[in-house]
Amino acid sequence: ERVLDVGCGLGTSTLEAAERAAPSGRVVGVYLSAAKLQPARQCIAAAGVDNVELNFAPYGGQQGVVMDATAWLVTAHR
Repeated sequence: ERVLDVGCGLGTSTLEAAERAAPSGRVVGVYLSAAKLQPARQCIAAAGVDNVELNFAPYGGQQGVVMDATAWLVTAHR
């Protein structure tokens, strides 16, 4: 399973997806603010999961591809 969590915020939904996708699934969380990814990184590290990647993805997608495969599930938050 592969999950793309758009607007991952504090990482709580990303963590939930990672726990559900484990052990073989992967979750990519993206957020518009590089600085605000820090709380999400702390949340993921504290939980000890290793199937999560967090990326800064500025509005407009200037950073390019955030996931190297098709996602089976995409979540989005506003």
